[in-house]
Amino acid sequence: MKMPKLLPLETETERTLVKYNMLLRGDSVVVAVSGGADSMALLHCLHRLTPRWDLKLCAAHLNHRLRGRESDQDAEFVGSACRELGIPLHSEVAEVGQEAAARKRNLEEMAREIRYEFLRRVARRSGAQKIALGHTLNDQAETVLIRFLRGSGSEGLSAIHPVVDGVIVRPLLGCSRDKILKYLKIRGLCFREDSSNRDLAIRRNRVRHELIPYLEEHFNPRLIETLAASAELAREVAGYLESQATSVFGSLQNQENRGVAVQVERLRELPRALQKSVVRLAIRTCRGNL
Repeated sequence: MKMPKLLPLETETERTLVKYNMLLRGDSVVVAVSGGADSMALLHCLHRLTPRWDLKLCAAHLNHRLRGRESDQDAEFVGSACRELGIPLHSEVAEVGQEAAARKRNLEEMAREIRYEFLRRVARRSGAQKIALGHTLNDQAETVLIRFLRGSGSEGLSAIHPVVDGVIVRPLLGCSRDKILKYLKIRGLCFREDSSNRDLAIRRNRVRHELIPYLEEHFNPRLIETLAASAELAREVAGYLESQATSVFGSLQNQENRGVAVQVERLRELPRALQKSVVRLAIRTCRGNL
């Protein structure tokens, strides 16, 4: 098959794949597609890279039913786009609002949990090795800023990881939203606008539409790149601390029927930063997450 000449965003995406060792040649990949600009760019970039990487793509779309008819139209749009590209689509409907209310859970957290469960289920069903998500450089910067304002350590400030568990990959994490929109325009590709992205009652939207533009204008015009670089530095520190914590955790813990007991006196002998990392690891061991 003749290799297509890559556009700048496609080249940048491939560079990210290589930098973080996201994919292997011949991998089967589930592409999470909401219908928005980022996910449509991801779908088309990976489709264009398929001959070069011998990829096997399928798409996954979860209709959260949070925006009524608009959500259904998103699903229809994604289905049409996948048929045009010849990419198999796995789609489901989830009543996320009802589920969150029934469990008395935060809506955003509930939606994220259900979405990731769905994507992992599709990966198992299709035999895929990887799940590709469309997070961008802007998403990274927004997450760093939100966590800084909330109060976070190095792990929190490392924000969105390029690769998680060797399965979840984020090929657009080095690409800005401006470049993504330019790519879609050059290729004449359509995408769906999520009306909830304009709702300033949502904290992330206030950060995106109000705080970041203000900081760019008055403090740092390259704020997005600066925050993303800070996340990478924080990720290096957090990774080192976690590796050190893992190496000493086994010698400090006593397995209990109801969880994990840590020898406090020996824990106190560790540097303070490492103490915190060990406690985080103990919590994760007990709960499965933080």
